[in-house]
Amino acid sequence: MPQLDKLTFTTQIFWLFLTFFSLYWITSKKILPTILSIVRTRQLLLSKMALYTTSTEKETSQLDRINSDFQVALAESLFTYMKYADSNTSLWYKRQKNNPYWVVPATAINHYLYILSRVC
Repeated sequence: MPQLDKLTFTTQIFWLFLTFFSLYWITSKKILPTILSIVRTRQLLLSKMALYTTSTEKETSQLDRINSDFQVALAESLFTYMKYADSNTSLWYKRQKNNPYWVVPATAINHYLYILSRVC
């Protein structure tokens, strides 16, 4: 059998070591640094994404607070408008009672619903 021939042992061992060390050198100098740089870049990207997510959650909570403040202000202004519209409607209604062609006035609720449909 040629694999067990004592004359070729040294050449087989030489090529074995040469192949092993060349593959080891290529792996350690080319492949592993590339893989490590990819892993480091991925970790950096994930940490930045985590920071961004945290800041986005803070901004979302601030926006929710601003939105709730806006809703409260809108409700207060609509309530004030309803009171104003009711008083003007009742005055208008008293003036139109004697008019034979008067139409039923729009109530404050209709104004309120109209404004809500425009805002939302």
